[in-house]
Amino acid sequence: MESRGSPILHDLEVVPAHRRRGIGRALARTVESEARARGSALLGLRTGIDDGYAAARALYRSLGWVEEPDSLCLESARIPTDEGSYRVYIEVVTMWWKELQPERGSSSSPSCSRP
Repeated sequence: MESRGSPILHDLEVVPAHRRRGIGRALARTVESEARARGSALLGLRTGIDDGYAAARALYRSLGWVEEPDSLCLESARIPTDEGSYRVYIEVVTMWWKELQPERGSSSSPSCSRP
């Protein structure tokens, strides 16, 4: 997906003790603003489909993100542990996109469309 020329927001997470305080919203908006300032007209992210990601999906929808139809895929990694072994991470995710509109007061317009 990154090869399409659009940046990907990866691993936006707020620790449970600090959720529901607007931190995730502020982080997402900051990333959007930075991507826009660097000339990106489109920003992507992947998020899980299970119930543990329901609040994240609701947040992304409220910020104008759109889930790409038929984008279901597996994300996996081999993660080292403190004990010197590895744990396998496997997650079912979908792709989301947000078209970045110029910030108020900006005269530029987006130069590309959704892939």
